[in-house]
Amino acid sequence: MTAVSEQSTQVNTGFRNHISEVSPAIKPHTGNYLLKTYLKAEKVSTTACVNYAGMHQRVYLQKGVSYTFSAWANTAAITRYGKDGGMLLQFRNDSGGQILAASELLNYQTSRDINDGWTRLEVSYTPSSSGWYRVYAIQRNASAFGAFDDMQLEETKIRCI
Repeated sequence: MTAVSEQSTQVNTGFRNHISEVSPAIKPHTGNYLLKTYLKAEKVSTTACVNYAGMHQRVYLQKGVSYTFSAWANTAAITRYGKDGGMLLQFRNDSGGQILAASELLNYQTSRDINDGWTRLEVSYTPSSSGWYRVYAIQRNASAFGAFDDMQLEETKIRCI
């Protein structure tokens, strides 16, 4: 069974639908569109990890089925990292308050010389009950511009040998 998506909304106040021409040029990984994120430098903390920008989408997942949420992330224009800062993907409960699974934290500045700064992130999760969950793509406690592209949620196929 395929996951069903209900809605897409913004996370916190750092997300912008339109970034002006002053943002650094980050080319999409593929196609013509990407999700650009932004946090002001004064929002980055060395002692706490409370500010983030990005998006979430509500999805319906089936009990016992493994899912993988993946995306390409670009941190070439991120200039400062605070405590636990970087870009990551997450599965959360329906209210968004509980993190159920998280990808590796991309906590370094990627090089535009290697794959135009794009690095693949992924996280897998198998729900214990069918219902609504949320997938998140966030830039956490890291200043300036980040980007996500080619986000995908799919059932994880297990191959028996």
